[in-house]
Amino acid sequence: MEGKENKEKERIEATILNYVEGVQEFNFNKAESSWHPQGLKIFYDSDSESLKTTTMLQSRPSSKPTIKITQSAKIESIDYYDNAASVKLKWHEKRGDTSRIYVDYISLIKIKEEWKIVSKVYGIKDE
Repeated sequence: MEGKENKEKERIEATILNYVEGVQEFNFNKAESSWHPQGLKIFYDSDSESLKTTTMLQSRPSSKPTIKITQSAKIESIDYYDNAASVKLKWHEKRGDTSRIYVDYISLIKIKEEWKIVSKVYGIKDE
């Protein structure tokens, strides 16, 4: 049973790392391939005091950034049961002179033996 558990965690990790690499490379087709087409990014908009949702496609930038951005990410935890999983992913981002930490809480579902991201909520802090 332990071998099967490790195999599933490896598959989940591969899905997350594909997403991370796509974001780091500004290759959004690659990043989006880890997401279910109806998957949602969910965040709280403090200006309007409401929850906002976007799909991966809706949140895609229209062009590459004009300032230097470096990003690194580390999977902090993976938990799964049957066809549902949760991942905590910590990002360090440097954008120009600003450094931030993002923490993503990602939900995945296994569909036809393939893990897909179905939602993400996140928090951001300046370093």
